[in-house]
Amino acid sequence: MMNAIMPLDLTYFLLAREQIAEGGYGFDLSALSLVESAWHSSKGTVRMFGWVVALRTEKRFYLEMELTDVEGQRHRLSDLEITPLAAHQRYPDELETAVEWYRPDHINRHLGLAERALH
Repeated sequence: MMNAIMPLDLTYFLLAREQIAEGGYGFDLSALSLVESAWHSSKGTVRMFGWVVALRTEKRFYLEMELTDVEGQRHRLSDLEITPLAAHQRYPDELETAVEWYRPDHINRHLGLAERALH
């Protein structure tokens, strides 16, 4: 049986989740309820990914990951930021219209998360 290649946004979300678990970010993704929305961009040697996540505690966060090309290797994590979102805030203010957001249903399916309507 052939292994399917995972979409990049899923691959890097899993890496972000792993980094958060290991990195002492003071943030617990084990209570993840839904990945509400996402965006990604590639420019030159930099890839950027962003996800809005909801926890079962009803808290919401924005995760942003930056990866850079390392000569002769795949992209390497260069930055991971976690920003709490207010209950009424759909996206981080500076990114509301600056990036193309989409529903990452494939990430939720992969993680076995129930799909629910977005706010």
